Amino acid sequence: MNPAARTPVTEFPFHILAVDDDEAMCYATSKMLANAGFVVTHTSDALKALQLLDTDGRFDLLLTDIKMPGQPHGFALANMARLRRPGIKILYLTNFPELAESEPAARYGKLLLKRDDGAALVDEVLRTLAA
Repeated sequence: MNPAARTPVTEFPFHILAVDDDEAMCYATSKMLANAGFVVTHTSDALKALQLLDTDGRFDLLLTDIKMPGQPHGFALANMARLRRPGIKILYLTNFPELAESEPAARYGKLLLKRDDGAALVDEVLRTLAA
């Protein structure tokens, strides 16, 4: 099913912070989630994401890439996000699933492949937020 054709999330507008060093991927993911009814703030910079967590309003979920050259990786970002906002939900996006094998922060959230379809991402975001 096309994620844009789903019934939008309207009862409670969940706010997602999306982080990916690939700006085009970050924008496309954010647009798809916004079309599904989520409020999405996106950035291609992990340090900017931390600033947003420190200064902006409520974020319900952090959706982060794992491998971000020259920046804190997604697992480190998840650790720092959890220190700032202990209740934040975490989902990881990657093209490199083997990176999670020995990473303790992987326990914070499910690892999704970037090549998964948009419907699978929206479904997993909904499951994660409902948990």
